[in-house]
Amino acid sequence: MPRIAIVGAGIAGLNAALTLQDAGLSCSIYEASDRIGGRMHSDSTTWADGMVSEWCGEFIDGNHETIHQLIKRFGLTTIDLERARAKRAQNIMYFCNRFYGAEELARDFQALAPLLGQQVQEAGFPTTHAHFTQEGFRLDHLSVSDWIEQYVQGGRETPLGHLLETACTGFYGLDAGEQSALNLVYMFGSRDPSRDAATSRPMQGSSKIVGGNEQLPLAMARSLPQECLHLRHQLVALERNNDASLTLTFTTAGGSLEVQCERAILTLPFSTLRQVDYRRAGFDPLKQVAIEELGYGTISKLF
Repeated sequence: MPRIAIVGAGIAGLNAALTLQDAGLSCSIYEASDRIGGRMHSDSTTWADGMVSEWCGEFIDGNHETIHQLIKRFGLTTIDLERARAKRAQNIMYFCNRFYGAEELARDFQALAPLLGQQVQEAGFPTTHAHFTQEGFRLDHLSVSDWIEQYVQGGRETPLGHLLETACTGFYGLDAGEQSALNLVYMFGSRDPSRDAATSRPMQGSSKIVGGNEQLPLAMARSLPQECLHLRHQLVALERNNDASLTLTFTTAGGSLEVQCERAILTLPFSTLRQVDYRRAGFDPLKQVAIEELGYGTISKLF
């Protein structure tokens, strides 16, 4: 039986381990922190009366099919977040120190809609490293903020400019100046934000797990052999050996540890993998470019 190592005990790593176990294969999971669950991290101690909040990983959307399958598998219960919204509640937009009504937004957006539609058509979908049009390439090398300055009358200092920039920042979790303009074009090229403002819900289709979303990774971990979980093991180097096996080097409380395996599943984000010495891992040039350059959104809370 091959020796398989999984790096990261977040939901991706745990699901990989569970999938292997279902297929009759064992593995070892190595996690840098002192807990499992990754971004699914609930706070059940701060609040009274059994209330639970989420440090991160808060919303489970309707199209998160794998998560919903796992929730059902482990007998957990979800609550529809839209139920917390009063029936007569409505969205209110406030930009540039004034209220921005749906009618004004509709008028402003209609002037921009033909251009967005044209750019969506010329860019095509999807835009990838292996499939792209000339317009898709151009837009990908233009930031969201620069796109707004170039195409929105009055630029970023107008209510519409603020709305577009805020929407991209909030949805993708990254400053608009660091995002590809394709994010904006794909988001609004086939949508009317004035109609969305009147009919959409901020948490439409989203749910949470009763007792905290962290209940899911905890349940998954309990279904795995406890000896396969290794916390406080931070990956610092990855090397492919001459016989195609792999050597993973971790820092632990007891010092450096080398682990030999035939297969490794890396479930840590590229932004973290950049801190790992993978020069001898045998990654092809394209993979290395992806690791070093792909953006990574961060939806964070400040306390």
